[in-house]
Amino acid sequence: MMKLKIKSEFRSFEISAVDPEKRTATFAASSEFPVERYDYARNETYLEILSHDPGDVDLSRMIGAPVLDGHGGDVIGVVENAELIDKRMVVSVRYSDATERAREIFKDICDGIRRNVSIGYIKTAVRSCTKDQQNRRTVRFAWQPYEVSNVSIPADPTVGIGRDAEQPVFRELELPEPERKNKQNLIILT
Repeated sequence: MMKLKIKSEFRSFEISAVDPEKRTATFAASSEFPVERYDYARNETYLEILSHDPGDVDLSRMIGAPVLDGHGGDVIGVVENAELIDKRMVVSVRYSDATERAREIFKDICDGIRRNVSIGYIKTAVRSCTKDQQNRRTVRFAWQPYEVSNVSIPADPTVGIGRDAEQPVFRELELPEPERKNKQNLIILT
């Protein structure tokens, strides 16, 4: 049997602040977590990293940006502040009390049920492009965020309401011989 070290589980600790009376929450909305993307021009996948170096993130559209119920969903709040802290974009948002849907979502946030967030953004420049041992590209981008969404399943599992800045926990799994042909679908860490 072949042994691979693969990304497995994430630990979660409370670092965000939720104020039920003011209907506000402060949390990390993005990080430099590599996300698999598809390059249609090259017909291949690559890893996308959003650089969180101060000169690479244009926060000019974030103050007053919408907080959405899923990308493209109803506006349920507004971003009141956004800043870069420890390679993460941390936002302070205020949730609406004007609609039943916004109230339901905020109650779920207060109850610890809704914890996942995502962002909408525009890539503005390529900062670097490298290849790993398997010839897979990792591309680091400068970017401009323009919305925050509460989502069911985020692309970046390291951010959200109640997420800690700790690294993911890894474990080794044994991969049976017949499944070795599918190993390209796993992230192999060295």
